[in-house]
Amino acid sequence: MTIGVSRPNVLKAAVAAGGLMLAATIVVGTEREARDGPAQPVAGARVSVESASAGPAPQVKPGAPDLDLARLNRPGTTEIEDDLFALRTPPVIAPPAPPAAPPPPPKPAGPPLPFKFLGRMTDGGILTVFVAQGNQNLSLRKGDVVDNLYRVEEVSDASVIFVYLPLDERQALQIGGMN
Repeated sequence: MTIGVSRPNVLKAAVAAGGLMLAATIVVGTEREARDGPAQPVAGARVSVESASAGPAPQVKPGAPDLDLARLNRPGTTEIEDDLFALRTPPVIAPPAPPAAPPPPPKPAGPPLPFKFLGRMTDGGILTVFVAQGNQNLSLRKGDVVDNLYRVEEVSDASVIFVYLPLDERQALQIGGMN
């Protein structure tokens, strides 16, 4: 079995091999410099690189500052973590404090008294009060209930105390002193 090798293919293979050798040299030199530190120039030595397309070659002066690779290390770390996808415990975040309890709603209040004082009468020691509720006139004594909403709890010379039954709330109707 014969393999036909043409001259252009050999030339391409040689150029590719030369490129790989150049790349390997650069990588090995970079690794060596990282391990051993930068190479110290020989006194009086001049470094020059000639290029067909470039003008005069740049020169490196002795003692020129180089990249300090030690500064790239993180302080306090000596190990490199190999497993980037390792299971990690997330930091514990305290739950927010529960909101303060809202103040209790205000106690419901009954409507204002719908009564207007008209007069009073005492008969046999029992005080009767005359009031108007809208267009209706009422005579009330202690214990009377008006419209299943108000109960007369107390009648005195100065006031009439009503109890608003749905809320069991006491309300006073001032009637003034005896004339």
